[in-house]
Amino acid sequence: MRKINDLLFLDFNWSSEITLDNDDMSEANKRNDFYAKVDMLMSYSDFFNESFYFVCFDIDNFESINTKYGYSMADKFLLEMERRVASELSYAETYYRSGGDEFVLILRSDYVDLQGFYSRLTSPILVEEENIHFSASVGLSHYPNDAIVHDTLFRYSVQSMHESKYSVNRKIVLFEQGEYKNYIDQKPIIEQIKKAIDKKQFILHYQPKINMINGDVIGYEALVRWEKDGKLIYPDYFLPLISNSALEVELGNEIVSMALRDLSKMIRSGKKISISVNVSPFHLLDPSFMEVIDRYYLRSPEIFENVCLEILESSILEDFDKAEEVISKCKGYGMKISLDDFGTAYSSFIYIKSLPVDEIKIDRSFVINMFDNDDNVKIIESILFLASKFNKKVVAEGVESHHHVNALIKLGCDVGQGYYYQRPVSFLEIY
Repeated sequence: MRKINDLLFLDFNWSSEITLDNDDMSEANKRNDFYAKVDMLMSYSDFFNESFYFVCFDIDNFESINTKYGYSMADKFLLEMERRVASELSYAETYYRSGGDEFVLILRSDYVDLQGFYSRLTSPILVEEENIHFSASVGLSHYPNDAIVHDTLFRYSVQSMHESKYSVNRKIVLFEQGEYKNYIDQKPIIEQIKKAIDKKQFILHYQPKINMINGDVIGYEALVRWEKDGKLIYPDYFLPLISNSALEVELGNEIVSMALRDLSKMIRSGKKISISVNVSPFHLLDPSFMEVIDRYYLRSPEIFENVCLEILESSILEDFDKAEEVISKCKGYGMKISLDDFGTAYSSFIYIKSLPVDEIKIDRSFVINMFDNDDNVKIIESILFLASKFNKKVVAEGVESHHHVNALIKLGCDVGQGYYYQRPVSFLEIY
């Protein structure tokens, strides 16, 4: 426990505001001033048996505010943001603007409503008669439960903030030791993935969609592989490690770009066939996805009628309005939309009616196990019946034997995909 003299100093000299607009005060001095106050807060908390949150947050996609409104308005926005943060603080709380759009602050945990704080923090800011809407990613660590040293509290809060930024649903993330340990354990692999993207080590293999009646290839699905040290690493290994992160978006954009380039080559060579590309929920809702699509559409609009986006139903569950907006724009470019793993989400049937979907893919789990459980056959029959009523094409995944082929054709499904026909192969093998 710290000395009572420190507490008296805190009591009589405390100011929650750090004069960040003082140009004479160096960045190092501002930071040191903040951490000196954090140390005093630790003394205060120890003496009065209280606790506090060490909070880090930044503005999501701040560069888009710069682009849309200009640097002058963006600077005014940040000043208003800083005033808002300062107005949230009570006695024995403080803040520090650690970067352009990044803030760290202390909130006494016994007196704060985190959801209310977030709502007030992210309400639109009025700048020059413009209401600027935005969101923020917030990470918190707890003193003294998580750490008793301010450097460690800061590190934990930053990690929690990153988890918030890369999560669709959680905009406020409290530090958890287990999640941090997983992050530390996985960090070397994540760094390798980052380097692999830069070195173009990710490639696409293609698996055909087959008309099971006559054996014709009607299209291909693009599937990513990591080519590392002469071996192919499958997505089950690396995709979960970067799920809901900036790396997932970066890799997703690279996959879309590679698929569109390959399709363009095929069409120029006279092979007019469709290519399907998987887009994750997090990637679909990220603004950069449509930026990639827009860029390629301006360059080669003629190929887009041969592009099919395979999206998971969870993409729509995350944000229906945003997903509908993106899907509608893609449809406007001539692209086809396929609902992947259909039947595994509780609201599957609603999407057939409410979204401009062209194709649904029966999840492979129903097909592979169709001879083991009558319920799987009933589900397949229900999907086929519903698809016929709404005039949607159906593709069955997981076709691994001629028994699957015969049973699916008998049920009324004539397009299949699976190892029975062909494993995924390199682009050169289908070109």
